[in-house]
Amino acid sequence: MSAWGYGVTGVEAAVGHVCVWLTWRANGAGQRRRDLDEVQLGELDRLYSLVRVLLGEDPALLRATEECAAPDGAVTERTRRRLTDALDEAVERDAELATALRRAVDRLRDRPYGSGPPGGPPAGTAATGDGIAVGGDVTVRAEDRSVASLRMGDVRMENPPPPGPPQG
Repeated sequence: MSAWGYGVTGVEAAVGHVCVWLTWRANGAGQRRRDLDEVQLGELDRLYSLVRVLLGEDPALLRATEECAAPDGAVTERTRRRLTDALDEAVERDAELATALRRAVDRLRDRPYGSGPPGGPPAGTAATGDGIAVGGDVTVRAEDRSVASLRMGDVRMENPPPPGPPQG
């Protein structure tokens, strides 16, 4: 758990929100997103403005802007890491803006995005690297001597060895 009380750091959460904002802007900000209300859009605008103040023309922010404007709107893991590192460094240098950024992330946490596009995960549901993001209920069940997992590597199932002689 991070110092901000999230499963991810507050800076990582801010980067995720910035990517949502950049994608929304790149895809025509005039279009109404069904998964974001006006308050959320306002909070995203404020958060992005803070990030711009903190980072200015940082290459990581420029790269994220380019990637969000691409047809798939996907930000690479490398760009997310670079943006996270740049923002981490910036908030270490400016405690006042760090506090403002934390408050902006808190306001967005307190007002989660809506249900997202039909048939897709809720907005804001994301995983990086080999992660799996689930925007709803998941049930994993193993029955009848089977193995189940949301993700697993190689599995070898064998009968257990016979019990040895009693000790004692």
